[in-house]
Amino acid sequence: MKPLHALASTVGGLGLALLTSTALAGVFPQCPPDGTAVPGSLGFEASAGLTSPAKICKHVAAGDGWALRADGGQGYPGLYLRPDLTGTDDGLAMYPYIRESRRIRAVFTVTENHVGADARQGHEAEVFADSVGVGCYRIDLHPSTAHINYIDVSSLPFQVPLGALLPVRVENFLPACKNLGVTHVTNGCYRLHPVEWNIGEAAGALAAFCLSRRVAPRAVRESQKLLGEFQGLLTSQGVELSWPKTRAV
Repeated sequence: MKPLHALASTVGGLGLALLTSTALAGVFPQCPPDGTAVPGSLGFEASAGLTSPAKICKHVAAGDGWALRADGGQGYPGLYLRPDLTGTDDGLAMYPYIRESRRIRAVFTVTENHVGADARQGHEAEVFADSVGVGCYRIDLHPSTAHINYIDVSSLPFQVPLGALLPVRVENFLPACKNLGVTHVTNGCYRLHPVEWNIGEAAGALAAFCLSRRVAPRAVRESQKLLGEFQGLLTSQGVELSWPKTRAV
């Protein structure tokens, strides 16, 4: 049996620290409050006329950063990128955050009719007998082809069906995050990090389970015995497979 591979889209973000200027020396000894060095660049130093690390650090330590404040001011003391957390020299993420990735053509595709509150007339989301996890978030979409800047649709706490992790054609290949069998619409609620983490855990557990049983992933869904064993493994590891009675979000 060929090795199983799990596919994950790149997820990145900014590592930020909110500190008082006097706390900089404690976190970054090379960047004392008087600003003699800088742990990371905010990326706007050239436009701000800050051409050296010392100048940047002084700018940050003095609280003259570029972030806008609610009071109309600009900048926060001690707000800077954290290269020690991101693993990069400048403190920026190693990869960009991808809001919507490519998706597999799955054995089962979750649509708005399965999880949308209005589509289901306020009742609970579709119950999936092959559930391998749960998630909960509203369906929110960014600019649409109809030039609507933001779309927000109420959804119901939902499950992650195993069928959405199984490609129609390809064997030994599992999606491990938002690239599972959803649509552009339902990606809006399945794309959240907690849901992705659950999907990734389920995919990893499925790969290990299949290797130990020497079966293909789709065989697990097609066999009540194997499916029951796999779901039992997930619950024994603390993975929730269903929601208690709840309401739309």
